[in-house]
Amino acid sequence: AYVADAKPPPLLQKQKSQIKGDFLALTEQEQWDKIQKRLNKIFDPKIGIALKEFVNSKDNKMDFQAILDDIVEYETTDDMSTIIDFFQDKYEWSFQDSDKFARTMKRVLMERLEIKRQASIVDIFGGGDDDDENKQNNNADNGQEQQLNLTGDFKEKWGDDVVRKLQQYCVEEEYDLDTIQEDLESYEKDNSMLVEELSKEYGWDKKKSKQFVDDLRKIVTI
Repeated sequence: AYVADAKPPPLLQKQKSQIKGDFLALTEQEQWDKIQKRLNKIFDPKIGIALKEFVNSKDNKMDFQAILDDIVEYETTDDMSTIIDFFQDKYEWSFQDSDKFARTMKRVLMERLEIKRQASIVDIFGGGDDDDENKQNNNADNGQEQQLNLTGDFKEKWGDDVVRKLQQYCVEEEYDLDTIQEDLESYEKDNSMLVEELSKEYGWDKKKSKQFVDDLRKIVTI
């Protein structure tokens, strides 16, 4: 018999995660190609290959929903992720490695059910001079002059090339403003994937990288 204060049976438990609709629309090969591409940005290609082999092994047989649930469980409870436990044992992953893997997989797979801000960095910076002028008029009506001023200062300080690279990375890696902010919050733990990419691209030292983080934070936290 069902006891009121007992753990709800599986069918009554609230689902913690939901797979993105556009991910489900892909073929299985396209789904794995997308995962492999994202993981290759951070890890050796063998990680994506090992993930596919592990979840399809006879002892595991995990579909994408099970993969996502396993990773969400790791981030939200004290329970160890079966997948991350496997990688920690096999490749001696650090906390930073595990965290980057979990965040990347969630970004690829998970539908954000409570998105605060869907706007992208491209929406903020715009595309060209005319676009910037139109956006300034529109945003001013919405009381966002402060963000416009900060955006202009950021462009002037860091240059068009850095802004383009920032936009490109965020589009390719599906970073909205909330995701950017979450990524920057991990910077002090040496675990910001966005800053790591740009620092590598432009040869920034820690001081330069910190300046970039501080300036970008001012824009995305408004």
